[in-house]
Amino acid sequence: MMKFNFVSKPNQTFVKKDDYGEEINIFDHFDTDNSDDFIAGYFKEVDFEKGVISIVGELTADQIETLLKEEPYVSGEVPNIYDVKQRIDSLNYIWDIDWEIDELRDEDGDLM
Repeated sequence: MMKFNFVSKPNQTFVKKDDYGEEINIFDHFDTDNSDDFIAGYFKEVDFEKGVISIVGELTADQIETLLKEEPYVSGEVPNIYDVKQRIDSLNYIWDIDWEIDELRDEDGDLM
């Protein structure tokens, strides 16, 4: 199981220019064909007006398997919690998110 509880502080920046001068927004971060991105961003909600991103919810291993089967464009095996955490850490690094709550917990309730 993966339990996501990420809520940013208000007034975060969710739109910027990439290295090529193209405008990107935070939704692009998880918009890949990789299973770890799909799961890491599954619960994402962005309020552009308030500048708040949240990723809140929980998924069991069975639910993750079912979701990946339902999305044929997603490639890769069922990601482990460390791969998912790495993608959220990458989000933090690239977008410099200031979190109010920053928690990913495993099936035992241990903080990752």
